[in-house]
Order: sequence, then structure tokens, then C-alpha cells
Amino acid sequence: MAIQISGTTVIDNSRNVTNTVNVSASSSVTANTYYGDGSNLTDITATADGGGSDEIFWINDQTVTTSYSLSSNKNAMSAGPITIDSSATVTVPSGSNWVVV
Repeated sequence: MAIQISGTTVIDNSRNVTNTVNVSASSSVTANTYYGDGSNLTDITATADGGGSDEIFWINDQTVTTSYSLSSNKNAMSAGPITIDSSATVTVPSGSNWVVV
């Protein structure tokens, strides 16, 4: 893989992709586009919680404080009840579903 970082631009010649990134003084890199199955991402919980080795409970907040729009033809689910702050909206476009269980 040929990846080149020049200033705030990353060029990945193997995918013919150019992305803008932010590099901090501590050499941390953030990007807005990721490729692959996510198996190399770290510090992201992708499983349910539980005691011991149990993976039973999916955890989510109870209040929407920031507006959010589902992508078209995508579905979402939350464990409720869910409260939406008066300053926030949740947009569910046609062809998408949000299920609160």
C-alpha cells in the first residue's frame, strides 16, 4: 500500500483516493473516511456488555441532545424509552426505520 502524507492531505495510490486529515502536535491523525471491515480499529466497543464473559446488554443513552438524520435506506434501533430534547430532531427518511424497543 502506498500512502503518502503531505501537510494535511493523504494520498492512497492503491485506491486512487485523496483525503484531508488533521495532524496534531502529538502526531495523532484523524480521518473522515475509513475502508475495510473495521477489524483493525481500536478502542471501539463492537460487542454487548455483561458480567464475566456474557455479552447480553447493548447500552445506549436515553436522551437525544444533538440532531441526527438517518441515512436513506438504513435502519436504526434504540432501547427505550427515548427522550428527544426540544432543541434536537431525529430525521428518519422514507425507506428507513428507527425502532425503539
